[in-house]
Amino acid sequence: MSEFVTTSESRTVTAHGIFNKIKSEREFSRSHNRGELGVRVQSSKISSPTEDEAIANVMLDEAMKTGEITDGLLKGIDDAKTYAKEIRIISIMKMDYELLEEFVEDLDDLDCQMMKAFLIKKMYIKEIAAETGMSYDYTKRRLKTLREEITLEVVDCIEMNCGGGYVRCQRREKNLRLKHWRG
Repeated sequence: MSEFVTTSESRTVTAHGIFNKIKSEREFSRSHNRGELGVRVQSSKISSPTEDEAIANVMLDEAMKTGEITDGLLKGIDDAKTYAKEIRIISIMKMDYELLEEFVEDLDDLDCQMMKAFLIKKMYIKEIAAETGMSYDYTKRRLKTLREEITLEVVDCIEMNCGGGYVRCQRREKNLRLKHWRG
């Protein structure tokens, strides 16, 4: 599970942290409701706690990906509404990140290489210019233009998707390429 971070009410929450908190609260609630002392003992051969836990983990992982919380996923968990909200936020963040990745991947090879060097490798403009063999000024202008174009495209898609559900944006340009900047 990748680490997506959100801040809520001055605390930092990660997808992995929420996943583990929900699991532990679910187990605590189940044990507490049965009057157990916190040690799980198999009392019948009807149910498999390992299987039940695996199914619950798969359902929780799916909720983190899609943002859709099925009935019973957070049943018996204190503050379930807060967890549901955080799961949805993390899901949206993941989809927005994937959208950004798609736009960067759809760029021409050189533009894609430049944006990845800038965004992922956190390289300085002068390093990117040296690596690509372009002048510092051209690289700086090109990166600025690419960031502006990608930002507009991503914001348009996010705004279209805010009405309900996640729908992949259809790119207006042929062959899913951004226009080349000529300057």
